[in-house]
Amino acid sequence: MPATAVELLVTGVRSPLASVTVGRALLDFAQDVLGIVRARGDRRLVLVLAHAALLEAFRGERERAETLCREAAELAGDPDADDLYNVWAAQNWLRLSVGDLVGAGECFARIIAWASRNGFDFERAVITAGSWLILEQAGLQDASVDDFRVVVELSRRVGAPSAIAMSLAILAQLLVRTDPDAAHASLLEAAEWIEALGPAFVEDATLATIGMVAAHLGEVEIALAAARRALDRGASSTMLLAALLEVVADTVASAAPRGAASLHGAIDVLAPGMEQVFDTRPSAVEHIAAASDPSTIEHDRAAGAQLTAREATDLARTLASRALDETRSSVAVRPAL
Repeated sequence: MPATAVELLVTGVRSPLASVTVGRALLDFAQDVLGIVRARGDRRLVLVLAHAALLEAFRGERERAETLCREAAELAGDPDADDLYNVWAAQNWLRLSVGDLVGAGECFARIIAWASRNGFDFERAVITAGSWLILEQAGLQDASVDDFRVVVELSRRVGAPSAIAMSLAILAQLLVRTDPDAAHASLLEAAEWIEALGPAFVEDATLATIGMVAAHLGEVEIALAAARRALDRGASSTMLLAALLEVVADTVASAAPRGAASLHGAIDVLAPGMEQVFDTRPSAVEHIAAASDPSTIEHDRAAGAQLTAREATDLARTLASRALDETRSSVAVRPAL
């Protein structure tokens, strides 16, 4: 049985799969498996350390994650060893959560190189799509929309709906300045892919991406439906929870400014510095400032900062549900996710 537990973990959880329900369920046992591997002197200790580091990064346990990353790297010897792929994933989450886009981009690049040399097309498609905008923001990439269309085609060849939906959402973000109609069509297709899978599908990295892009494009219903679907299941990591809360806060800011301010307070505790990633935050802050005086905003943000992850999730679900009900009663129904 211990050997089976080790095999399930090291073969079943490569970083993009960790935010899928079954992958996260396996990852939750990483610390238990690490104890087994340490006791047995198993040769896969580096791999399991990397998985345990990713788990701690998902939980927001920065110091534990960094310690495990260092131990894995020291044991591996080679900084580019394939067994370190989840170390790079853990470091990526940690860098993103504090707004270190350059550090996160460098981690993304190492994971993409790992997936490419090992023929892991699903991972390469998902991570390349998910990292594209971060790499651009960090100044680590100067590529065109046509370059990204290659990623969309890779996702279609792989055939994984989550990869296709994520790449289509990112394509929509890239198209919005030059071809708004094509941008909205791409986002709608992404939403349709997710809707076609039914309510059982909850992959929060993809849903967060769709939500963030939809918020940027002003597609309120798609943004809120994507965020609520992921929040109803529960976010797989602290950083993805922050992203989903941001989608809700920035989308409802004009209608519920005090709730949005509270969510911003919670987000900035969960992932301090990550607001740099969200291009919808400035507009939301303007809506909040127009509706409330500075002392009220400060009070609401402070209240949000005291919320637990569960309380922040419940607040976001309530705000999203209320806004969705209002939106769906006044406009034609779009893909419901």
